[in-house]
Amino acid sequence: MTVRVLLPVRPDNDCAEAARILETLFGRDEVSVLRLFVYRPAEVDQYDPELLTAFTGVRRLDERQLQDVIAKTKAHCRALLEQGFHLENAIVVGFPVDKIVAEARDWRADLILLHVTREKLREARVGHLVGSLIDRSPIPVLIYSKASPTIGKRIGVFGTDARAWAERIAARRSGTIVDVAAPQLARALEGEDCDLLVVPARHHFAPSLFGSAERRIVRHADVPVALIPH
Repeated sequence: MTVRVLLPVRPDNDCAEAARILETLFGRDEVSVLRLFVYRPAEVDQYDPELLTAFTGVRRLDERQLQDVIAKTKAHCRALLEQGFHLENAIVVGFPVDKIVAEARDWRADLILLHVTREKLREARVGHLVGSLIDRSPIPVLIYSKASPTIGKRIGVFGTDARAWAERIAARRSGTIVDVAAPQLARALEGEDCDLLVVPARHHFAPSLFGSAERRIVRHADVPVALIPH
């Protein structure tokens, strides 16, 4: 069964790291990728300067820059194609969370794979934007800043509501599932016991992942975190 993955990225991103993660977890023959670039007209920010975004795959553009984006998207999509992934590209205008969620629904995606750099994770606004995406997403969101080559071999599961998703990954990778209790969460995020942490997005703990105390944990996460809606 094909896994449909929505990938918000910059046009000049060759998606090499994302490709490695997807091939490791699902296999290239089982994945269909939609590379999504969300842009906002340059004039928007003069009305609301707070619309700046933490996502690396979103920019504000004027018409000339948009044409450059289209050219770069065409040039850099070859890397994923050459690796054997089925690939589509979309360039849309609007607000990042709104458009990512809308594309996920319209394209019937199974997963949103989101790269957030360590620098961006330290910025205050990332909590609002990523938290909003997780809260509104109808599908799992996998967030990573870096990923181990063994991703999926040892999966930490926090809460029973996320276990079924983790079991599907573990079955393909011949991986092990490790149940993570609340006192062990910080250790799990440091990569001590797992190379992927799976958390239910509607669990009572999930909103506080990006709150004042727990945000520090997520900012320094050394493993990808998958948040599963239920």
